[in-house]
Amino acid sequence: TPTVQNFLNKAGFNKNKISMKIQKIFLKSMVLFLALSAIFGIFSVLTGFFDKFLAMILITTFSLGVYSLTGLCCAPMLNRPESRALGICGIAASILGGGFVIVTNLLLFYLTDHVEDGVFILIGRFLFLIIAIAIAHISLLMRIKTNHSLVIIARWCTIAAITVVALHLLSLTLNFKIMEESWRLFLIFGILNVAGTIATPILHLITKDNSN
Repeated sequence: TPTVQNFLNKAGFNKNKISMKIQKIFLKSMVLFLALSAIFGIFSVLTGFFDKFLAMILITTFSLGVYSLTGLCCAPMLNRPESRALGICGIAASILGGGFVIVTNLLLFYLTDHVEDGVFILIGRFLFLIIAIAIAHISLLMRIKTNHSLVIIARWCTIAAITVVALHLLSLTLNFKIMEESWRLFLIFGILNVAGTIATPILHLITKDNSN
């Protein structure tokens, strides 16, 4: 209600401020983790020293940088009531995925002799990564503000293609049996995914210019 919202605003819980703070946190963490990944990578190249422990640190920092990027893409959705659930899901997937990377890297470091345990860990990582990237991709498309029917149709068609591609990748990760015909659908929707991602913002710019 407006009364509750006014109380929250006075208490410093403005939704826009919260979203901006979350975006800054993800942005700073993304830059930090990617910078650390670059430093460790350059160090290993220059010194020729690349043992198991350094590899674990490099993979961890790079993975956390990726999850910071996906969380950053989802954070602006918190400002929109119709897309807030999408933003919350994307941020949750990014945080859980990052936490899973930290925990499982430590496990992989100590369980190198247990191949099956490592396989299950990698499956979990792929699941979190696919979900986080798919939601972040959709969130970027949802940031486009438009009332033009052509742009809206292109956006929803692209979101449908993203969903199909993500579900197919999740099925592959979980080792579900994939029919030969589904691979053709996967390629078709993959092409639609790329084409729609490029076409939707271009259509938005064209229709926006025409409306002005």
